[in-house]
Amino acid sequence: MGDNISPTVDNASVIIRNYATGNTTLKLGDMAYIALNANDSNIAFVRIFAFANCTYYNNDTNMNVTVSGWDINNQCKEIRSSSLLMDKDVNKRFDNLLSPFALPDKINDKYNITSCNITFQFAVWDMCCNVYSFSPDPSKKKYFEFSLFNLVREGAGAGEGPGPGGVPCPTCSQQPTPATPAPSTGGGGGGGLTTSQLPLTATEPVTTEKGVFRSATITNYTLKVVNITAMEENKSFTVKVINETYTYNITYKQINTTNGTRWAEVNTSLVSKAEIPVERANVEYAEQTAVTGSDGTTVISKAVVGVYDIRATKEGAEARTTTIVEQVKPKAEEREILTITSLKGDKEKEGIYEFEVRDKKGNLAANRELVVRLPDNTTQKVVTDEHGRFTLTINQSGYITVEQQEYADYTVERFKSHVEIEEHRLPDLWIWFLLLLPLLLLIYLLLFMMKGKVEITKERGNGKVVITVTNKTHKTLDACMLEDIIPLGLQVETITQGLEKTAMGDTLIMNLGNLKKGEKRIAEYKIVNAEGIKGAGAKGLPEAKVVWSNGEQRSKNT
Repeated sequence: MGDNISPTVDNASVIIRNYATGNTTLKLGDMAYIALNANDSNIAFVRIFAFANCTYYNNDTNMNVTVSGWDINNQCKEIRSSSLLMDKDVNKRFDNLLSPFALPDKINDKYNITSCNITFQFAVWDMCCNVYSFSPDPSKKKYFEFSLFNLVREGAGAGEGPGPGGVPCPTCSQQPTPATPAPSTGGGGGGGLTTSQLPLTATEPVTTEKGVFRSATITNYTLKVVNITAMEENKSFTVKVINETYTYNITYKQINTTNGTRWAEVNTSLVSKAEIPVERANVEYAEQTAVTGSDGTTVISKAVVGVYDIRATKEGAEARTTTIVEQVKPKAEEREILTITSLKGDKEKEGIYEFEVRDKKGNLAANRELVVRLPDNTTQKVVTDEHGRFTLTINQSGYITVEQQEYADYTVERFKSHVEIEEHRLPDLWIWFLLLLPLLLLIYLLLFMMKGKVEITKERGNGKVVITVTNKTHKTLDACMLEDIIPLGLQVETITQGLEKTAMGDTLIMNLGNLKKGEKRIAEYKIVNAEGIKGAGAKGLPEAKVVWSNGEQRSKNT
């Protein structure tokens, strides 16, 4: 296969120019002319491999994204994994004149690249198929490198322009930066900065036991839209535009190579971070425009229903953030639900009964009209006073009933209560009454001791409520009905068959029928959400009530 002498080429043999202008200034999207001057007749052909590290701003996620690799075709279509340089004039200049290299400009034909570093690796073969290498051992290092650093878009500066976020500084004076070679030892991942590429703020070299070092301070800028106040349909809101600045301290070490010395970055540390308000930034939102003031804020006159970007621009820099405004739904009209309770008083002996009306929150319901059916089956319209009360004059025993009633602004729940009116006896009977009074008292005491009572208990535990009704009297109770009010917001599920909700859904009722002496009835239901119940057991719940033909009894809650 011939001798093992590598072709004579180095970084000085590389030429990279702007294909259109012929000068060394290159920007993203330009066409690049790449050539290798080979003063060696032993060279057969040259192939270059491109490694790119690019940053772009993703408008969909409002984030800066960095992509890199030898072949990022799926994202950066202009980058090709390798290209062959041709010596078409047979003058030992291998170039891409017939097919210039397109520097990347977009990602997925959608997102604009903001900054990019590109490293070209040159592989050179001689007539005997030996691969060029700096090392005597061709199997170790088979290429040399040439890098283009900090390529930016047209109109953006370099060095002080794009930073980690890849967005140009809107307050910086931006100038084009020529493409500058960076020698490498080969076999690495792209080489560092040459002395000419160090920032202007770099310090003088300092020699230490560990080598020669120098440092530099670089400030990078990112335009951002922040501090958006609450956005409500058709209402104004405030937007603030800032320049998020990061200042880094970078340390470089001088490295000696076969091609001379170069400065390699060895450490980067964040010195400070600040948010600087951007004055006179243009803000666009839903076909509305505004300009920020000295504090970086501006007011957008109206929030629009839907998904819209807030876009801020300043001297070529751009920032976006996506906002969502939902349509305000009209609040459902809340109807007042009223309940009636009877009040015990001394005037009941005279046939005068007093009642109280409250809403579900416990507030007294004043000036509310309702219709009451009296024991004689006639109806009477009443209006509550300022204390939420009304009175009725009853002349016979029976039931006072209020059926469920719907009014414009409120609903009255069904109410039923038994009243007992004593009949007036003739005057001549009083003598007999007085004579028989001791006997009657004795009989009354005996009957009272034998009568017993109706016992009703209400217990809560293990997520359910158990109501137990026991007839401890000595007679059968006719037409027994169990009623249990459900507090507002409490959700329940019935367990016992026959236990059901009223039409309004806020009271549980159960027809117990006739309850014989000593007979017991049990009603159970499950509480779905017990968070709002105050107190232990059933003490935080309303009392249940059993009503029968001539009486009623409320529960003891435990």
